Amino acid sequence: MKMKIRFAAIGLLTAATVTAATLTAGSPAAAAPSCRKWQDSNTFGAACTGRPGAAYRAVAVCKNGRAVGGPYQGGNSGAWSYAYCTRVNSSLDYGYVQWYV
Repeated sequence: MKMKIRFAAIGLLTAATVTAATLTAGSPAAAAPSCRKWQDSNTFGAACTGRPGAAYRAVAVCKNGRAVGGPYQGGNSGAWSYAYCTRVNSSLDYGYVQWYV
């Protein structure tokens, strides 16, 4: 009898998790942010909007394998964050936007 109760509890938890995930994905706060990006041979920059209450920054992954982060900006500010590979004596391989929630 105890085994049936445990399995039933696991089923209820799974259903609650799926329901919560569905509600979160459909909420306005989960809308995708919009980012403008810029780069040259040494620098990666990003300016984003559409995610109030969060923060973002530009991250440059450099050809020497090191990653460098720019300053965090407000998630709806549209302010530019720049990351410079010259800080680690290298040039840019690629860049991406990192979010902090």
